[in-house]
This record gives sequence, C-alpha cells and structure tokens, in this order.
Amino acid sequence: MPSIRLLDLSNLVALSPAKHFFNGLLGLQRVDTQAASRPVVVCPLQFERRALVRQCLRLGCELHCCGPGAEAVTRWVDRDGPQESVRSPRPVILAGLAGALGDTCAVRSAAVISMVVGADGRRWTPSLPGADGGERAVITSVAASVTSPRARSDLARARHADLVDLESEAFAAVATKAGWRWAIVRGISDGPRTALPPGLERWIDPAGRTRPARVFGGLARRPWLIPSLLRLRGDSAAAMLAVADMIRGMLEEVISDQ
Repeated sequence: MPSIRLLDLSNLVALSPAKHFFNGLLGLQRVDTQAASRPVVVCPLQFERRALVRQCLRLGCELHCCGPGAEAVTRWVDRDGPQESVRSPRPVILAGLAGALGDTCAVRSAAVISMVVGADGRRWTPSLPGADGGERAVITSVAASVTSPRARSDLARARHADLVDLESEAFAAVATKAGWRWAIVRGISDGPRTALPPGLERWIDPAGRTRPARVFGGLARRPWLIPSLLRLRGDSAAAMLAVADMIRGMLEEVISDQ
C-alpha cells in the first residue's frame, strides 16, 4: 500500500526543483489541448494529483482525483470518467503511489504497469501504445493496506506481483470493459521491509483528502512513527516526480505515433 498517502499535507511536501517545473512546461507543449482529445490522468489521492499539477501536467491533461479504493474508482467512472467509445484515441492513465512487494522496483522510482493481477487470478494488460516503455512492473490490488513485511512477502508469493495498491484491479477491469486506451503508472513510496501503522485508510477521506486531525491524533499517540513517516514523505515526493516524468514521456510517444 502506498504509505505516504497518510501525509497528504501540502505544507509537508517539498516543492519540486525548478528544472522539473520547466521540463514539464516544455515537455507537454506538443500535447493536444482540445478538450475532446486531452489525455485523462486520474489519481486516487489529492496529494498525488497536486504533485502532478506542480509538474505542469495540467497544461496538457485532464487531471482528476477519484478517491482511494476500488469503489472510488467505480464512482469516478460513473460520475466523471471518459464516455468515449472503443475508437476514441484519448489515453486514460491511472497514476499515483504503490508499495513494493519485493526488491524489483526501487523506492523513489516509478514503473509503468505491464500487467494487473486480480485476487481471483484474472489478468489485464494495458492497451495504451507505449505503455510498456521504461521500467515495468506487475501490480496487484487489495482492499486494505498491507502493513507488515511478512504480509507483503506472502502477497508477493501468492500473486506473483511486484507492487500493491488499492485501485489498479478495479481500474483495469472498467477500462478494459469501456474499451479505453489505458495505462497505469505507479511511483514506489515504500519498500518490502517497510512496516506501516495499521488503520491508514482512516487518515484519508473518501474524496482522497487527508484528515489532519486524525493524522496528528495518531502521531500524538504514537510519536515514534514521526521519523519514519517524514522519510516516507520525502520518498513519496520523489516517486511522484518520477511518475510525472514517465507520464510525460509516454504521452509524447503516443502523440508522435498519431
């Protein structure tokens, strides 16, 4: 489970370096900005969406926040999701953070998802051309945070996956059914030996916003978590920079093929 989802506080996230800002501004100038053809990027959390806004992806994409979890993905599709047919050229990308189940993917990096593995063994392969570029990973989804190294190891063996999140399975299922040209890009916020406090979901509301009172209340009761969570904050901010760079490269490749 992407752990920095706990710390969705704007004043805790370091601003991106200027070079990333200007690279983002210049790198997306070629994206078609007409509403009917703008790529759609959806993030489960407001922290993730704001990180992409800072990288100027909003200039060339529609940036959405669906909220955390499978049900939130379904609600977003019904409410705000693209309504195009299978012939639509518009890319739809799920982007955000994930936790590592093994050592295949490094913390602070990003990966394009090559396959989504469901709890029942079903598999989905992204349909967006160019989605297999860069670092690749297999992802699986769970209903609640995987908080212990032992649980991560067990899940990796059971699902043969590199990463875990809460949304990719639901997104892959609806995207495939809708006939979208879709992809998933995940930044790695925490490693396979990272232990997380239980009950992380209670720190985030259904709209993907942090509940500051619950965060600070939890840290007041367990202050020994503060150093590790601050470290996770930095790792997550770096991972979202990598996500933005990967999405930018993916969209440039898609546009060049059109």
